[in-house]
Amino acid sequence: VMLTSTDKSNNSASCSTNFRVVDESPPDVFCLDNFVVNANDQCGAVVPDIGEAVDNCGVASEEQRPGTGIIVGVGVTTITYTAGDNQGNFATCSSSFTVYDNTPPEVTCIEDLAVTLDENCEAVLPDIGRAADNCGLDTEIQIPSAGGTLKGVGDKSIGFSVWDNSGNSAFCSTALTLIDETAPQVTCINDVERAADPNCQAIVPDIGLDVSDNCDLDTNEVQNPVVGASAGLGSKRVMLTSTDKSNNSASCSTNFRVVDESPPDVFCLDNFVVNANDQCGAVVPDIGEAVDNCGVASEEQRPGTGIIVGVGVTTITYTAGDNQGNFATCSSSFTVYDNTPPEVTCIEDLAVTLDENCEAVLPDIGRAADNCGLDTEIQIPSAGGTLKGVGDKSIGFSVWDNSGNSAFCSTALTLIDETAPQVTCINDVERAADPNCQAIVPDIGLDVSDNCDLDTNEVQNPVVGASAGLGSKRVMLTSTD
Repeated sequence: VMLTSTDKSNNSASCSTNFRVVDESPPDVFCLDNFVVNANDQCGAVVPDIGEAVDNCGVASEEQRPGTGIIVGVGVTTITYTAGDNQGNFATCSSSFTVYDNTPPEVTCIEDLAVTLDENCEAVLPDIGRAADNCGLDTEIQIPSAGGTLKGVGDKSIGFSVWDNSGNSAFCSTALTLIDETAPQVTCINDVERAADPNCQAIVPDIGLDVSDNCDLDTNEVQNPVVGASAGLGSKRVMLTSTDKSNNSASCSTNFRVVDESPPDVFCLDNFVVNANDQCGAVVPDIGEAVDNCGVASEEQRPGTGIIVGVGVTTITYTAGDNQGNFATCSSSFTVYDNTPPEVTCIEDLAVTLDENCEAVLPDIGRAADNCGLDTEIQIPSAGGTLKGVGDKSIGFSVWDNSGNSAFCSTALTLIDETAPQVTCINDVERAADPNCQAIVPDIGLDVSDNCDLDTNEVQNPVVGASAGLGSKRVMLTSTD
């Protein structure tokens, strides 16, 4: 470009310069507004063509980064569009290309499941879920956790929650039915005994049993025969069954024995007294009777009924037993008295001739018998002894039996002296005649001995004092006892 300057004098000067028209204006670029797309099944999105440009001098180049068609992942990607003209002017715009993962994970839970509880009433939780996600999984949570334990019978819902890396979640669940198939553990107590009541029965008690169950503290116990039932004498099998809430049951049994521990009730007659019979005894009566709640099995009386016992006190024992070997005893004092005196018989009154000593041997005058036997026999004076002298003698016969009863009889003995005195006359006696040729008969006397009498009666004939004439006279001397 020529530039000429002319002053008023018309002087001019020129110079030249280059006038260059330069394109300093970058292209006008236009980007799409920020936009959002959902990730595809590969967890990405295809970058679109976001820009365009116009330039006063023409667009020489266009570049988009990331390029159209490129797949970008989830997140915010800034897509830059750059356009240039032939003058090297460039302009850039950009759009925010947000790829959201709005697709939740795909989850699959196993079908509802029945699980048997173990001896601890526990079940190990299975892994119930599977998950997949187009963009990858971040967190998988099973509640309660797989490998953990669930306890107790019932239905449990097991949840499986999944979150992907974009926070999308999905959930499924499986219903677990926890089944208790384990029967309770039961232990019966040892055999139980009860004493029979007055009806020979006993009420079945609540026997009880030790129960443990894997799941239930509160089991249901059934007893057969039931509590409160009546059981007779002997051993009964009692079945005890424990059932848990899952209807599992176990049984054990024990013996319930009704024992008769009560001896019979025995009743004896009061002590009594009888008189001995003619055999010195008495027949033992039936003194006892018994009743027993479970029946009297045996009765024994000693001495037995009908046996004859002698005089004295006999203890009669009555023993009754039941079928269980219980015995009871009572007794009565059975006193047999001998109140019967002996029977005595004395001989009839008797005349006995005394011997030369004026004595007579005493006969055995009495006989005695007693139903219970004689203890003492006394004859006064004793048989075999001697009585001396003429006259009547009463001989007593006394008897005592073993019980002290006595009897007496007597016999009158008439002692007769049939022996004449022994006499010896003295030699002849002379007397001188008196003036009348007579003499007085003197008491001539004689020697006398008598078996019985010292005082005999002598009679002289002619009597003493009589007059006797001259010559010999026979004087008779008689001694009478």
